[in-house]
Amino acid sequence: MLFLTMQSGDFWTLFDIFTGPNPNLGLCALLLVSGGFGFVITMNILLVVTICGPVALNVAGTSKDIILTFVGIAIFQDQKLSAAFLIGLALSFSGAGLFTWGKVAAKQE
Repeated sequence: MLFLTMQSGDFWTLFDIFTGPNPNLGLCALLLVSGGFGFVITMNILLVVTICGPVALNVAGTSKDIILTFVGIAIFQDQKLSAAFLIGLALSFSGAGLFTWGKVAAKQE
């Protein structure tokens, strides 16, 4: 992968940004923070998969997407709320909820 970035010139552009006469420290800081967050998210995913299993991670991701959809609709108000759209959201949310409830009930037995 590094070879491809060197061939395209992206590597050298980034190298010049970091080491040039006027290095962009804001970009350096943002890249470090973004990389740190990526590492933390990866560790959290590994922890969830280890403790709960991959299915729970999938259900949590689906639930997160549904919540983000509702928040996005509330904030940006650019989606027309049709019956099909609301039924789809309700089905996906109830499906994730029922699946989670079934998994929890099976573990308690």
